[in-house]
Amino acid sequence: MRISVIITDFRKPQMLVRSLASVRKDCPTAEIIVSDVAALPETEALVRKTDDQAIYLGHVDNIGFARAVNIGFQRVTGDYILVVNADVELLPGTIKTMADYLKQHSDVGLVGPKILDPSGGFVTSPRRFYRFPLTVLARRTRFGNTRWGHRFTNEHLMQDLDRDQEHAVDWILGEAMMTTRAALKRVGHMDERFFLYLEDTDWCWSFWENGLQVFYLPQAVVREIESTGEINKAYKQGITSVNSKYTRIHIRSYWRFIRKHGFGHTPRVKVFSRTV
Repeated sequence: MRISVIITDFRKPQMLVRSLASVRKDCPTAEIIVSDVAALPETEALVRKTDDQAIYLGHVDNIGFARAVNIGFQRVTGDYILVVNADVELLPGTIKTMADYLKQHSDVGLVGPKILDPSGGFVTSPRRFYRFPLTVLARRTRFGNTRWGHRFTNEHLMQDLDRDQEHAVDWILGEAMMTTRAALKRVGHMDERFFLYLEDTDWCWSFWENGLQVFYLPQAVVREIESTGEINKAYKQGITSVNSKYTRIHIRSYWRFIRKHGFGHTPRVKVFSRTV
């Protein structure tokens, strides 16, 4: 079972080396590719010092998450491919658990682990597809503080999900996800028109469209090294915080997603009913 791991980084060299070390510890034989966006001068040396077997791809420009991942896809040779952010570290057994599940379930094309925050709390990685515009309003405006807003937020974040049981889900966060070479050939790479945000949502949509399920696996666990405080703050401030670059980028991604997929039904129901 050949494993490839793509670690994406954006100017977090100290977290990157921790993430890299956790990957190597969890799977000593893995092919590891570091795709470093807007690379800092010192990052390559830190990577070489931490793991001289890792392949380092330093990108001078901020090319975006999807592009960084896709460049990694072009270099991988493994049959099972894990994409993980540099700000998370793997707990023991994560890679084997995810790869074994994909090997045993040919109808599943993409799996995501349980994600914990630095304090051990649950990060809501498994999610339902957006119900535009209500989910967006609930997530980005004061509508989210109302009873109906809470309803749409809870639906989107799958608060009804048993976090200790594996489930088919609409989509999973791009912080950590594993697929296979065969599924990648069938589904294709991430859509680079999404510079940041919703590229993971869109990619999961493509798996369902191509007849492959997306699963949440709590048996596999990763932990955030540090909370993404600045980005989360933009959510809490709401849509009125137009000065937040993250808010503006997120809105543009919402619009691209709607233009691409429309407001219609998601592909999951038909595929799931056919495969179970």
